[in-house]
Amino acid sequence: GVGLEEALRLGELVYEPLPLEGPPSPGDVLTALQEGLRKARTLLEEKLAGALAGGLLVVDGPVRLRRQGPVLGYIKTHWARYLPEDREALLSTLKPGERTPMFRVRRKGQELASWYLRLPLTPEGVRPPESGLLRVETPLQGDFGALADLSLSLFPALASHPVKDPRAPQNLLPVGGLERELARRMGSREVVARILARHQDSLSADQGGG
Repeated sequence: GVGLEEALRLGELVYEPLPLEGPPSPGDVLTALQEGLRKARTLLEEKLAGALAGGLLVVDGPVRLRRQGPVLGYIKTHWARYLPEDREALLSTLKPGERTPMFRVRRKGQELASWYLRLPLTPEGVRPPESGLLRVETPLQGDFGALADLSLSLFPALASHPVKDPRAPQNLLPVGGLERELARRMGSREVVARILARHQDSLSADQGGG
C-alpha cells in the first residue's frame, strides 16, 4: 500500500508498504502506485526470463528486458503511431491473419523490429478501425523475421472471444485466465475496499488523537 508504514495483512492478502517522499497528495499516491507496479512487473519479467532456459517468451506490453532467447511483446492500445503518414492506410486495410511489413523502433538503447497484425474478428457488428489490432515487437537480433511470421499463427490462436471477454479479441486467453485467477484469490472487491477504508479511518483517528 502506498504510504503505509508497515505491511497490512488482510487474511491471505499482504499489502507491502510503498513509502512516499514528503506529504502525499492524491496525484503522488497514484504516481507512486503506478511506478511500483511497473518496477514489480519488470522484476518479475526478468526473473521469469532468467528461469526460462529455452523457448519463446511472450510479454504483455513492450519488450523491456534483455535475454538470449526469443521474446515477443504485444501492445493492445495505440496512443503512439509508428508508421509514416503515407503508410497509415495499411492499418485500415489489414485483414484478420495479416500483418504489415516490419519497421524499426528505437527505445532506451534498444533496437526492435515491430509490425502490426490483425486478430480474428466475429463477422457481426460495426467496429472501429483498431478492432483486433496488435502491435508486436521483438529485439532486432537473431531470426526476427521468422518470429514475425510465427506471430501470425500464435496470436490468433490465443485471441479471446467476445462471448467470454468484452475486451476480445485483444485481451488474450492467458491474460484473461490470469486476471480471473487473481480476482478469485483476492476475494470480493467490495469487501477488500471496506476493510481498507476502515483501516484508513483508524489511522486517521489515531493521528487526530495524537
